Amino acid sequence: MPVPWVVPGRVSPVNRRLTLLSGALLATLSLSSCGLSDGRSGDVVAQVNGHELTSEELRTLTDGSTEGGEVRAAIAYWIRVVSVLDDPTGVASPETGPARSDAALALVVAEHSESGREVYERGLTGSPLLCLRAIPLELGVSGQQVLDEINAGLSFEDAAAQYSTNVGLAESGGVMLAAGQECLESAALQQGQPDFFQVLVEADATVGRPVVLTFADGEAIALLRPYDDAPMYARNQLSAEEVSLALRTKFYEPADVYVSPRYGLWNAERGEVVPFSGE
Repeated sequence: MPVPWVVPGRVSPVNRRLTLLSGALLATLSLSSCGLSDGRSGDVVAQVNGHELTSEELRTLTDGSTEGGEVRAAIAYWIRVVSVLDDPTGVASPETGPARSDAALALVVAEHSESGREVYERGLTGSPLLCLRAIPLELGVSGQQVLDEINAGLSFEDAAAQYSTNVGLAESGGVMLAAGQECLESAALQQGQPDFFQVLVEADATVGRPVVLTFADGEAIALLRPYDDAPMYARNQLSAEEVSLALRTKFYEPADVYVSPRYGLWNAERGEVVPFSGE
């Protein structure tokens, strides 16, 4: 599955700083409609609808790197985020840039994510991603009792803090992690933990409804998290095609973009700054 773009090259610090908008464009778009500057000179590296990226801001984005790929990726990142927000404030800052990028992505996903919602809410019967919360219970603690408390108004997070036998799950509100990610690929869960998947099926787990899971050594409460509770990267992945189309047609292509010819060309179809030389 596609993941949010990161700048290729060094892991630190550029990759840490530049969490970008949508990896789906790289995977699904390959046309080459390009925007070229009109010969301007000076300190302006790029412009989007009149907003300017200066050479000093570019040095901040790249941590002083002059490697061509990193420079073009940093410029493209700035163009993408500013084209969505129509406001460059904080985008070039290592302290606030990631939050601004996340805000841009959230804006687009919120407006164009219904296809992702429909897919996700198929749950065990068709969603490629499963985002779970779970509360393993002490032997002798009634799963039905805890479930009744949740249904009566106790939040799942508070129930996890009160009843979970797993410290990590108690602290995270029951959020289950797989390789550091909050959502598991359904196919991987079925293949890697078929018994657990079958228990979910037998409990008739559906999105947004907590259920009691029964194991040989005790019980647990599980919840397929509601779509609006799923992390942003998951919602982006589930609606990647729709979000990518919206980014291209509503933001990248209509934007008035200038890139200094010292750095390359803006390719609105791909959401990238590409080199003149084809390197």
